[in-house]
Amino acid sequence: KEEIIPTMEVYLEIIRIYIDQGDYHHAEEAIEEALQIFPKDDQLIEKWIRVEERLGNVKKINQGMKYLLDKSSYSVIKNIVETCMNLCKLNHSLQANLYFQAIFNKGLCKQSNLLWNYSIFLYRSISIQQAIDVLKQALQQFPKYGPMWFTLFQYLEQQCIIYWDSKSFTKRIMTCTAFQTFHEAVQSISNELRWK
Repeated sequence: KEEIIPTMEVYLEIIRIYIDQGDYHHAEEAIEEALQIFPKDDQLIEKWIRVEERLGNVKKINQGMKYLLDKSSYSVIKNIVETCMNLCKLNHSLQANLYFQAIFNKGLCKQSNLLWNYSIFLYRSISIQQAIDVLKQALQQFPKYGPMWFTLFQYLEQQCIIYWDSKSFTKRIMTCTAFQTFHEAVQSISNELRWK
């Protein structure tokens, strides 16, 4: 008897059904079986990483990330950034930061939304000051990207609250840095974003 080998589409559908049912262990088994036949399929690797995130298996997430980083293409950057954010949720911020640094070193993280996500990662996991610094640098490249401006204002406000001595309200008033940033934002963003 001849063994019938399922196509990638069949595997992806089987995996989708398991995921939809919340059966991540069987989805993992199906993915690992498919990886034996299609070891370099990007879509399969991405599903593998997502399933391993749900299972909290950081070792396998790292294996999948190694493959994505070796590809060095813009098509996988979004998935790398998303995985980094999920690694933070799994309490592996330092590993996520190494992945971010790897894509920066390869010159692949040049889109405004990716730099914005990196600033969010830094804010939540590393340091508010580093997040502010990254946003300021990114805004020099992408001054029209509104979400970065709004996020920068949020971080500056948070920084004022953190350093407030809770005695004098004059120290709580936004500093010249915030006013300078506001002036730059008004000059850069479109009229329709200004009302927000």
